[in-house]
Formats: sequence, C-alpha cells, structure tokens
Amino acid sequence: MAGFSFNGIDSISASFAELAEMDDETREKLLRAGGEAIERHQKEYLQQHHSRTGELAGAITLEVHPKSALVVPRGKQKRVKHRVKSQSHKGSGGARRSKHHGKTGASSMMDVGYYLEFGTPRMAARHWMENANKEAEPDFDAAIAAAWNEHLNKIGF
Repeated sequence: MAGFSFNGIDSISASFAELAEMDDETREKLLRAGGEAIERHQKEYLQQHHSRTGELAGAITLEVHPKSALVVPRGKQKRVKHRVKSQSHKGSGGARRSKHHGKTGASSMMDVGYYLEFGTPRMAARHWMENANKEAEPDFDAAIAAAWNEHLNKIGF
C-alpha cells in the first residue's frame, strides 16, 4: 500500500492562524500610518489651494480609535472682527448684523470644511477633501504596505 507523508504543515497552519489574528498594536499602527498620510496631504492641499489664513489646514487632526481613524478639522473658527459702533455708519445695522443670530460669531472648523467641500447656495463646492484624498492614495498605500510588512516580519512571514 502506498503512503504519503509530509513535514511542516503544523508550522504553516500556526503561521496562518497568527496572520488571521491581528493584535491591537498592529491595528493601531496600520490606522495611524494611513491616517498620517491622509492628514499630511489634506493640510498640504489646503495650504496650496484654499489658504487665506491657514486656519482650516491647522485644524486638521488625526484621531485614532480602537477600530477606526478619523482625519477631521477640530476647533472653532476665530471670530471675525466687526466694526465698532463709532466706525459704523448710522442706520447701517452694523451692531445688529454682528450678533450672528445670537451666537458669538464663531463656527466650528468642521462646518467650514463641510461648506468648502460641498458648497452653499451662495458658494460653489471646492471638493478639497476629495481632491486631497485622491492625491494621497499612493502615499496611503505605501504607508499601509510598510506597516503591514513590518507586522509580517514580526510574526516571521
């Protein structure tokens, strides 16, 4: 009777089991590597194309959570200084307009990014995020591949 024998299948199956299970540290490294590439490209794109003050580009931050990463603008937009009453013309309504519906005149940087991306009835959409993310694809892929290869080397693949 013919027989078939082989050696080493146990070590291969154990390696595949290690590969299937990703630890939290590796997941965080992958998310952080990809998020940093996206964050860098969004800041560069905003500084090149849509930067009057640089406020929005400076507000872009990376937040890494256990199973996700967010690249979002955080914070409030600095208040735009309005004319003081002595500088305003009589009857111009300067004091009334400066109140901005009871708010302090500030809006969140997330709102500013949204309005710049999708536009408003009075402003055309600029699609800064979409364009920046398209430009970031090669760097994003390279960063993820480098982090993944580091993980593979660590487990012995």
